[in-house]
Amino acid sequence: MWEWLLVFGVLVVLMFVNAAGLVLTLLQLPGNWLILAATSLVAWWRWGAADPTYGWWTLGTLLGLALLGEVIEFAAAAAGSANAGASKRAAGLAIVGAVVGAVVGAIVLTVIPIVGWVVGGLIGSIIGAAAGSMIGDLWAGRSLDDAWVGGRGAAVGKLWGSVAKLGCGAAMWLVALVGALWP
Repeated sequence: MWEWLLVFGVLVVLMFVNAAGLVLTLLQLPGNWLILAATSLVAWWRWGAADPTYGWWTLGTLLGLALLGEVIEFAAAAAGSANAGASKRAAGLAIVGAVVGAVVGAIVLTVIPIVGWVVGGLIGSIIGAAAGSMIGDLWAGRSLDDAWVGGRGAAVGKLWGSVAKLGCGAAMWLVALVGALWP
């Protein structure tokens, strides 16, 4: 009786921790990796039990979704830039700009209470992807108008990449929930 209650309590806490991971993903922080780590920790805790909560398939699925989210997020800015006709240099710098922009945006926009804390990293990463793409195109000798089009494509790609990564995080949350209910 007490063991079942303890396991239930741990799983409820895990679902809240994993929900916090989704919020962190929205903030451009490694929330999907928190979901994987927390679920793996519970799996390790219950591994020797007669009825382990999570198995290798669940953990492998979570790892695959976390990796997929990262690949999509990083590739989306470059793909958006390239689809808008930007140079390869611009596509590469869109990725670098997104990372730098997320850090700078998270720091700079914290001066705006609540709103800056919530979306600072996201806004910074979108602006950074656009700026990186534009710098890459200007460096490659393209016109400002062409660089602007590529930058806009990188910004849109980064936004959709972030949405897709959040979707991967939501899928991870559901996989952990289903794995807890039906081991």
